[in-house]
Amino acid sequence: MNTFTPSLRALLVEDNPADADLVIESAGFEVHRTVNFEVEEDLASALTAIQKNPPDIVLLDLGLPDSQGIPTFEKLHQAYPDIPVIVLTGNHDTNLAIKCIELGAQDFLAKGKTEHFISGAIHNTVARARTQRALNESRRNLQGMIEDSPDAILVLDKSHYVLFANEVASHLLGEQADIGQSIQIPLAENTLQEFEIRPPDSPPAIVEVRMGNTSWYGAPAYILTLTDITNRRQTEKEKERLLAAIEQIEDTVIVIHLDGTIEYVNPAFKKTSGYDPEDILGQSISQLFGDEEHPEMFAQLQETLKAGKVWRGRIEQKCKNGTSYTVESTISPVSGQDGKLINFVAVNRDITDHLRIQNEKNTLQEQLVQSQKLESVGRLAAGIAHDFNNMLSVILGYAQIIQCRIKKDTPLYNEVKHIEDAAQRSAVLTRQLLAFSRRQTLQMSATELNKIVLGIEPMLRRVIAENIELKFKLTSSTTRVIVDPAQMEQVIMNLVVNAKDAMPRGGIILIESKLIEVDKAYTKWQPDLPIGHYVQLVITDNGCGISPDLIENIFEPFFTTKEVGDGTGLGLSMVYGIIKQCEGSIQAYSEMGRGTAFKIFLPLSCEESLPEITTPTLLPPQSEKQYHILVVEDEKFIRNLMATLIPQMGHQVTVASSGREALRLIEDQKFIPDLLITDVVMPNMSGIDLIAQARKLIPNLKYLYMSGYTDHSIATHGTLEPGSPFIHKPFTLSELTTKVEELTSA
Repeated sequence: MNTFTPSLRALLVEDNPADADLVIESAGFEVHRTVNFEVEEDLASALTAIQKNPPDIVLLDLGLPDSQGIPTFEKLHQAYPDIPVIVLTGNHDTNLAIKCIELGAQDFLAKGKTEHFISGAIHNTVARARTQRALNESRRNLQGMIEDSPDAILVLDKSHYVLFANEVASHLLGEQADIGQSIQIPLAENTLQEFEIRPPDSPPAIVEVRMGNTSWYGAPAYILTLTDITNRRQTEKEKERLLAAIEQIEDTVIVIHLDGTIEYVNPAFKKTSGYDPEDILGQSISQLFGDEEHPEMFAQLQETLKAGKVWRGRIEQKCKNGTSYTVESTISPVSGQDGKLINFVAVNRDITDHLRIQNEKNTLQEQLVQSQKLESVGRLAAGIAHDFNNMLSVILGYAQIIQCRIKKDTPLYNEVKHIEDAAQRSAVLTRQLLAFSRRQTLQMSATELNKIVLGIEPMLRRVIAENIELKFKLTSSTTRVIVDPAQMEQVIMNLVVNAKDAMPRGGIILIESKLIEVDKAYTKWQPDLPIGHYVQLVITDNGCGISPDLIENIFEPFFTTKEVGDGTGLGLSMVYGIIKQCEGSIQAYSEMGRGTAFKIFLPLSCEESLPEITTPTLLPPQSEKQYHILVVEDEKFIRNLMATLIPQMGHQVTVASSGREALRLIEDQKFIPDLLITDVVMPNMSGIDLIAQARKLIPNLKYLYMSGYTDHSIATHGTLEPGSPFIHKPFTLSELTTKVEELTSA
């Protein structure tokens, strides 16, 4: 059995039960399926029932016991204006019903004629009422939204007169926003405009204006929206000023996302690093870090930033061409208005030049201190030697007198002879002290250094062991220098003996000579040498080497690396003094397990006119063709120096700090250099191994070795193939240019 549950409630207000039954019966079956009728006999009861449970519709008779005519409708409508009312009238009350409709009734029905109309009237009335109610609610919501909007909203007629304005509009426009006023702003439809206006009793404001078409109570109209963008524009101007400042400062500014990718760099970044913004934006910040890893520093950096604090420190970074530079960095966390971290900003100042200058000052200061120390020790040694020589003179004199007074075959004669021999050996020590202090008298003359070397060769071969091979590589050019030949023999002998002692299991000693020109650039390698022409004498061994912490002390008197009793510690100090007295210089270059090279520089003395030595302002003429050169060097100072010199020669340069980094450039980035210049001795991978692997990838690769050892000493020691392209550190600009031209043009 089907049952129907009415969905509408209708209140019938009728004092005549017969008329009430008639209305309900005439509604028919279809109405009863959807409408449930309730009946009240007077207005007061009807109002009470409505208050308790409002119906969907009221059917109202105007003639009730407690109210008659139009006031009956007015009382109910005023009390419940949202409930739809159908007025029930007699045949003679049509005008009265129409009047009620004008006052707000939804419809009217004549009693006795409802059977054909009541169903449609009830449903239409309820539908209209519900629609109107929803419309009213929507309008109230819309008006509330308009009133609560931070923007000024106005409705204008087509002549730009105000039909509606919210409170914000009244604040911005004052009297112009009053109903009926004309807006005095040049407006354009569907166009975003910007104006400056002057609100009453307020500073000028910048507004963004939009105007579009709408309708207002069925008539065409405009809706006008004014957004106050004064604060936005001020913020934008502040950002522009801030950005202009960031774009023009010399320090680099980097904005970093929380995931470590780079979001922004200022123009100074390109000047410092060589990277264009498009090269680096979106890349990881780790791409900029140098090869020297400092896990403790980076861990402390991350911990500081996670705590919301500012980190300050020094970081080594890499340029696009592979060179490194040092920055003084300040990295700050940046939070949004909600306090949440949004990114980091790093402000970096390049202090590479400052550090280089400071290092040069420190080096010069150390050299000055060392020189002053040696000078002080020399003065002390000279004084001691002078007084000691006086005492030795007395000892030797009396020993010889005693020898003259006794027979040679007596025991006493031999004992006195021992005294004389000991005094003679002591005299040798005093001469060594005088040599170090540069107080000895030298017999200076212009002498060919090669002749001194060759003249002492037989003696050198007698003092070295059979398991040591002595080799020579002497220049064919003149090697005339102003020296004391005997003292130079002593210098060479001392250095060869030291080399022999460093090779107890045998090895090779190589003696080389060549001419070099010291120019302004060369003095960066050898700051104690004046500009000029020199003869360089190099004595190299492949012995045990000298540790870095000892090599700076080797020229000090009585300093020795030998066992107790094996040496006086005066040999190298004597060598140092003799070379300095000849206005020359001596340096030691050594690596543990590989050997030592002593380099002596003596001013060249020639009767023939020498090429004029000038401080060059320009490098030798640049090559007509530009080459791309890859330099591999583990020493940062030399790496950066090469990155500066080679471009001035007219070539492009890329640098790498290790053999592995160079191979990554060739393999991963498909980099094919025109020339590869590499240091021979490097950590992890030597220059020899690098060239071997690189030539597997690039069979025709041209290369050049460089080292503090000479090429012949390295070749002799089995490290370098004889005839390999080689340049000896330190080298002059002319030497480097010549080598590059020779190799690239071959």
